[in-house]
Amino acid sequence: MVDEKDDDRYFEYDDDDYMYDDDQEVDKSHKMFVECPHPNKVAPPAITVENQDPASTKFIWKIDNFLSMMDKEKHYSDVFFVGNYPWRVFMYPLGNRTDHLSMYLEVADWTTLQYGWSRSAQFTTCYLNSLLQTLYHIPYFRKAVYHMPTTESDMASGRSIPLALQTLFYNLQYNEGSVGTKELTESFGWNAHDSFMQRDVQELNRVLCEKLEDKMKGTLVEGTIQQLFEGHYMNYTECINVDYKSTRKESFYDLQLDVKGCKDVYASFDKYVEVERLEGDNKYHAGQPHGLQDAKKGVLFTDFPPVLQLQLKRYEYDVMRDTMVKINDRYEFPRQLDLDRECRKYLSPDADRSVRNLYTLHAVLVHSGGGNGGHYYAFIRPTLSEQWFKFNDERVTKEDINWALEEQCGGEGRYSNAYMLVYIRESDRDKIICNADVKDIAEPLRTRFPKEQVEKEDEEHKKKDELQGLKTLKVSFHHATKVNTDHLSIRLPKQSTVGDVINELKTKVELSHPNAELRFLEVFSQKISKILPPSEKIMHLNDQYWSGTLRAEEILEEEENLGPEDRLISVCHFTKDANGLKHFGEPFLLAVHEGETLDAVKMRIQKKLQVPDEEFVKWKFAYLSWMGRVEYLQDSDIDPNRFPRSNFGARERYLGLEHPSSMRFLHIRFHKLLRNQLSVITESDLRQCFPHQTLGE
Repeated sequence: MVDEKDDDRYFEYDDDDYMYDDDQEVDKSHKMFVECPHPNKVAPPAITVENQDPASTKFIWKIDNFLSMMDKEKHYSDVFFVGNYPWRVFMYPLGNRTDHLSMYLEVADWTTLQYGWSRSAQFTTCYLNSLLQTLYHIPYFRKAVYHMPTTESDMASGRSIPLALQTLFYNLQYNEGSVGTKELTESFGWNAHDSFMQRDVQELNRVLCEKLEDKMKGTLVEGTIQQLFEGHYMNYTECINVDYKSTRKESFYDLQLDVKGCKDVYASFDKYVEVERLEGDNKYHAGQPHGLQDAKKGVLFTDFPPVLQLQLKRYEYDVMRDTMVKINDRYEFPRQLDLDRECRKYLSPDADRSVRNLYTLHAVLVHSGGGNGGHYYAFIRPTLSEQWFKFNDERVTKEDINWALEEQCGGEGRYSNAYMLVYIRESDRDKIICNADVKDIAEPLRTRFPKEQVEKEDEEHKKKDELQGLKTLKVSFHHATKVNTDHLSIRLPKQSTVGDVINELKTKVELSHPNAELRFLEVFSQKISKILPPSEKIMHLNDQYWSGTLRAEEILEEEENLGPEDRLISVCHFTKDANGLKHFGEPFLLAVHEGETLDAVKMRIQKKLQVPDEEFVKWKFAYLSWMGRVEYLQDSDIDPNRFPRSNFGARERYLGLEHPSSMRFLHIRFHKLLRNQLSVITESDLRQCFPHQTLGE
């Protein structure tokens, strides 16, 4: 709530403002607005706190001479109490990596928090955030990470996963403020672009554990990964009419459970150990002297790990739509999981009967969204108490256990649901949920981390002072003579123009010839939404990954000298089904000349994309509007006047190429393939076309 009195600003907070459902469409954290103050003489700001009303627990932050606060990056309110905890408000008058005022509420003294409360973590990739928070809140695992030896060469290389994870865990546990993952992702070998790619959490978990397991060899913590996460099962084939049985033992760090067709975790385990009959035309070959035999085939577990990680198979490939789709079916998971149920039916007869396989739920990792993307967060019970917390990027909130469990089961109309469950065996809980404090950190790290933190803070202050008034743009540059794309960060004063960005790019990229000219585009949902004029101010550009991509490319020679009736049109690829239009592949610009028919344009497009005749005859061409209206064209049709006359500005109409998406490989970076006359499509090219599939499918 905002009240205005001359040039004063009042910020009033009610504790009810912060009790809301994170999944609601309305974001109450942005319910407070600030009007720009009238011009006034600059004077030191006077900040006062009105008396608190104990009945409603209100806090009012009064700011005199708001304009004078612009000379300092960050301002804090006085401390106030709500629910017996100290709070304070802080704000960035000039924005926190944004172009508008930013305000936050935080705990004033985090050292007073009860054991089990942890600092928030601000990660670029929310799926990585949820996984790291889960691993961090397994204290036995955290202690093992702290004890891993690191060397001076690890510190110098910047590519040590153990050191990066130690640093992250230490900062998360002991330092005030949010924690970034840049050092960790760089240790994976990721660049800035890689960090924005959503990845498979199960694969990431396995890679991370394998790397740590390898680094732990020969140390005091060797075998920790196996001790915590490794279980075993036995594949068997047993003949029915003769005495012959074949077995093979395998290990696992996590289990993939079917969701489709299963009502809960127990039903998935029933399906996992389901016996398959091999008979008739599908008899089992038992070798000599038995030959073909009727047999039964299945899986039984020989042992379960102390920490049981269950990956729920909420995604499947839809052949008809050529895409990954999410299964939002209701799927229940118990607070306590008894894997000894029904006479230990999931276990091999050889399994150790002295081990009681009763598990308690420790963490629920949630995905909110569809098959092609969304948001990830986690519900975790950090201690042996019954209190659950929600870890949603930089926000950590208390949650009711019923919300953590019941509301994450999915079902009709619910797109937020569990995709990974972490259970801890009851008999091992006291050992695993232990205290991990400063004495568990190796002495060299205990000395180095605080010193590094001070140096880092000093350096950040210097950088922020230097960067005041600057804007950073993430730009993808498409080469004229290379297959790869460069991903660059361009930092310029906010008053700079697109023309300034283009001039800066020319100093950083390799051009096909010294006099090459560039253009700057906005690409959204595989369509060119706008060609940006050189005069446009960069302060108005938005390069966040969810809103689109800024792309720079060379202007082709045929596009440089267009006639007054020629047009530079936007072309995109699409398929159409019952669910509407689906765009894919690389959009591009094409010069259409006065009087040119679609038949002539098609010939040029086929040549550009190098599409075989037998495939190209299946393609359809249409006018597409931004809202998705389709108007199919005949060979004699094309009217350049239906496209924008200017080479700059928004693109509201497109020439659409409708064809099967299985042909995507033919137009991967089409202009690059054309200019280089490449005869081989690389694995990297295929991954850009099929980001959600395993190569070879």
